[in-house]
Amino acid sequence: MTEYNLFSPPGMLADADISTKQFTFVKLTATARRVAAATVEGERCFGVLQNKPDTANDAAEVRTHGVSKVYAGTAVAGGDFVGTDASGKAITMADGVTGQDVGQYILGEAITAAAANEIAEVLLRDPRRIGSV
Repeated sequence: MTEYNLFSPPGMLADADISTKQFTFVKLTATARRVAAATVEGERCFGVLQNKPDTANDAAEVRTHGVSKVYAGTAVAGGDFVGTDASGKAITMADGVTGQDVGQYILGEAITAAAANEIAEVLLRDPRRIGSV
């Protein structure tokens, strides 16, 4: 019987070497159950990589909900809504129907503050497009 972790779907695989991307946002690829590093600021992501897969087809443990460690791309404060930068690191996203972040995705909410390139704890949520109702 397969054991399921409600926060990390089983059977996910790395699309390439993403060993340097632990605790950053990753996205699904067009190939079933494959993840790749986030590469576009504000893009929709699947979750946060928890391990260090160093070749294509290695198991990729991805946290999709709940609390995860995430590297910050810029300083984030507790309570900030966060999305991804082009390196998969958490950056603050301003929620609303107008502004520079409209059309980008909120992926979670920072629980702890972190300076750039430090670890924040983030409550992951279903991706929500800014400016959508």
